[in-house]
Amino acid sequence: MAELIVVVDDDTRLSSILEILLDRKGYAVRAVPSVDTALELLETITPTLFILDVHMPDGNGIDLCRQLRYRRDTRHIPVIMFSSDDDMRTIQQSLDAGAAAFVSKADPPQYLLKTMQLVMQPVGSRV
Repeated sequence: MAELIVVVDDDTRLSSILEILLDRKGYAVRAVPSVDTALELLETITPTLFILDVHMPDGNGIDLCRQLRYRRDTRHIPVIMFSSDDDMRTIQQSLDAGAAAFVSKADPPQYLLKTMQLVMQPVGSRV
């Protein structure tokens, strides 16, 4: 069974591109456009990884990351913040909220894929 990635981003065009890219790499992907939809989705699934945008119409990916860290059922699931807002303040806030990594939307797709591989490895097997 493929590892399930949840992408939370209101940019549906970018989410579609990520779905295609990740599907080709063998991942199952659920893309949702809002914080509320992501929280509703967690009632029925448990993903392997979250990829969160910072700015969304109904909330903030950093706040969602904090919520995921507080929930018993999601606190162990890695989060990658994925945003075009890549200033040092936003990156630091993301990491302070519990994100495993921050990837700029301006980075090449291979960087996101490599970051995913690193944060999804079991802690004992990371180099």
